[in-house]
Parts: sequence; C-alpha cells; structure tokens
Amino acid sequence: CTHQIASWPLAPEPHTPVPRHYSFGLWLTSILLFTAATTPTTKGCVEGERDALLDFKTGIVKDPSSRLSSWRGRVDCCRWSGVVCDDTTGHVVELNLNPDYLNNETSIGGEIRPSLLLLTHLERLNLSHNDLSTDGLHWLSRLTSLRYLDMSFVNLSMASHDWLQAVNMLSSLEELHLHDCGLTDIPSSLSHVNLTALATLDISDNLFNSTIPKWLWKLHRLSYLDLSFSMFHGAIPAGIGNLADLRELHLSDNSLSGPVPTEIGNLNSLELINLTNNLLSGSLPTEIGKLSNLNILSLSSNSLEGTVSELHFARLTKLSELDLSENS
Repeated sequence: CTHQIASWPLAPEPHTPVPRHYSFGLWLTSILLFTAATTPTTKGCVEGERDALLDFKTGIVKDPSSRLSSWRGRVDCCRWSGVVCDDTTGHVVELNLNPDYLNNETSIGGEIRPSLLLLTHLERLNLSHNDLSTDGLHWLSRLTSLRYLDMSFVNLSMASHDWLQAVNMLSSLEELHLHDCGLTDIPSSLSHVNLTALATLDISDNLFNSTIPKWLWKLHRLSYLDLSFSMFHGAIPAGIGNLADLRELHLSDNSLSGPVPTEIGNLNSLELINLTNNLLSGSLPTEIGKLSNLNILSLSSNSLEGTVSELHFARLTKLSELDLSENS
C-alpha cells in the first residue's frame, strides 16, 4: 500500500538581532560608495602631455617675468601657470599664455615647438601677444578638438605656406584670431572647407596682397569677419550675401574697389559695417536700408558718389553711428 507523508511547515529559526555596529558599518559603506560614484575623481595631468609641455618650454628663450617658473617636472602640470586640465581625465584642455599686463606679466619669446601636437584634447590655445615664431603649423592639424585659437602678434611669416591647410583640418574650431602675424599667402579657393563651425574669423593686419578668397563665403556660421589692414584688392564679391549670420563686417583700410554689392542687403543680422578707407565707387545701394539691426555704418574715405535718400535709412531704426565723410 501507498503511504502519504504529510508535509508540515518547518518551524522558523529564532530571529537573531544584527549588532548595531554592523548596521552602522553597512550604512557608512553605502554612503561612501554613493559618494565615490557621484563625485568626479581628480587626476594629475597625463604624463605624455606634461612631457610635451616641458618640450615646448625648451623652445622659450625669453621669460623676463618668470611666467613659466611653475613648469617643473615633478609638479602636476595641471597646476602650472596657463594650463587647465579636465577634472576627470587629467587631459590638458586649455593652454593660455597670453600675458596679463595688468599683473605686470611680460611676453615670452622663442620658438613654438611642434610637441604641442601631443595635446590632442586641447580645446583652447592662446599664444597671442608673445614674441614667438614658427617655421610651420603642420602640428596644428593634429589638435582636432580645438574650438578656440588665438595666435595674434605671433610671427607666422615662415608659416605662410601652410597656415590655412593646417587650420582647415580643425572642424570643431569656432574662433580664429591671427591678427598681425606677418602672413602673406592666402589661397583663393579650397577643394573642401572643413571650418563648418567657425563663427569668428580675424585675419586682419596681414600682408596678403590678394583678392578676397572665395572659400570665405562657405563659412555659413560666421558672425564676425575682420579682413581690415590686409592689402586686399579688387571687388567685394557678391558671395558675401551667403553669410546670413554675419553681425560684424570689417573690411577697412584695404584697396577694395568697385561698388558696394547689393547682396549686402541680404545680411539681416548685420550690426556693424566698416568699409572705411578703400577705393569703393558708384552709388550707395538702397538695399542697405533693409538692415534693421544695423548700429554702425562707416563708409568714409572712398570714392562713392550719387544721392543718399530716405530709402537708404528706411528701416535703420537702430543706427547710432553714421560716417560717409570724404566721399562725393
């Protein structure tokens, strides 16, 4: 015969209280783990990037105010003067050696060493207002994370042959300042324009002796353009009408000739136009009257002629400065 065995529930084990010190330990561990997970860790600078900066320093032969005195091998380079690192990764993301004249800093002098190409996470580079020079900018094309570049007053005369080729590789670049760098070459065209993020372009006070290059009109995000004092000649191209986001246009002190293009009336965001001291001729286009955001209009010292009427000022309700002097 078959016997069925009844299943009885097991008696519960007696409850053993957890010691208080054990509970507190669990609580403290949880707090510490949560804090570690939510707080960024701070690391020292990356060794290879520190070595690259130390190599850059070997090219500096003049530092009268000892601005690079903190740049020593055993010191975390994130603490060095002018160096900014990412708090989490330790990568160098900014190098700013622009002298602070208000704090009695003076310019450094020497050669820009190409070891800077190893700073591949660099987002901002400012070497402006220093007595620096370089014979090429090929190293610059490796800094593909760069968003801001200022080398104004740096002697780039020996780098004129490749400056644009190097800069054109920087697809993330938003601001470019190369004022008074002794540049002489500027290609009239580029097979491919990579500078799709560029909003500010200042290449003023150089020695280009050229017509205005066509590739400029492909910089559709440009809001600030300064080509003044740079020996540009010929007509202002109609392509300027493609720069719909342009707010400031500085073309003064060149040898630009011909009429002011009517396409300038397409630039509804324009706040400033400075075409002073050129060879512009013909009458002032009434399309300027469409620029309702214009604050400053300076067309002095040209060969403009004809009549200026209310059509030219129809919508210029924000205009605060107007200079048409030394024309006909």
